[in-house]
Amino acid sequence: MAISQWQKYINLKITLYYSKRELSSRKNVIRVSFNEKEGRNYSAIGTGFNDGFFVKKRLNIAEVKENKIKFYQTSLHEFGHALGLLHEHQHPNAYDGVSDDQLKKICSMMYFIDVNDEHELGRCLYNIAPLEHNKKKYSISEYDVYSVMHYENAARKSEFPEPKHAMGLSLEDKTFIANEYPKEQPLDNEEIELMHNQDREEDLRWILETYQSENCKLERVDDKLYLTKVSYEKSKTVRIPSFSHLDSWFDACKRATSN
Repeated sequence: MAISQWQKYINLKITLYYSKRELSSRKNVIRVSFNEKEGRNYSAIGTGFNDGFFVKKRLNIAEVKENKIKFYQTSLHEFGHALGLLHEHQHPNAYDGVSDDQLKKICSMMYFIDVNDEHELGRCLYNIAPLEHNKKKYSISEYDVYSVMHYENAARKSEFPEPKHAMGLSLEDKTFIANEYPKEQPLDNEEIELMHNQDREEDLRWILETYQSENCKLERVDDKLYLTKVSYEKSKTVRIPSFSHLDSWFDACKRATSN
């Protein structure tokens, strides 16, 4: 599902193989693992899988599959790295000025990093510190707070509400990657926006079909999502503030109705 979202906007053929025998003579291979025990998600950037710099030689998704939306969003994010995308919260315009001490505080308070451990701190800063504004080194779009490549709690993300029904790739994600990997007949902005709106409707249909149980009902009202806990005594309805909350809220609803 995540791969197909990227693939429809790019001029690359991505083929999935399920055995090492099929891979023995092939180049540009990305090995994908789903190892929850590693405790972190990671991917090389673009051709980093081939240049020997990236030691792991694979892409790993550590999110539990039961958290369907988080698993999907994480998969989109890591495959974005595999296509060459960097973190959006490291965009030169993402921070309104930030000091080294402030970055250390972010690592400590938001990501629970021991800032006295040089290795742990270095890995955190590698993933959150702003990059230089160098158009010779990077292709740079406008800063997109809604990008799937943006950490939720970094830079200015917390200052913006989650966009309506943006479960996966943002419109800017799709526009940017379509320009970086143009099809033989390039997609224009109007086509990309139309496809984007269709994607959002498909996402919503999937969510409304998936997050339903006997006593927990998810509904769409006036372009917003509401979760209702149904019981004999009293029903309670809450608005879902963002897709990233849906898995935990739906699980809590099911637990509450089973007691």
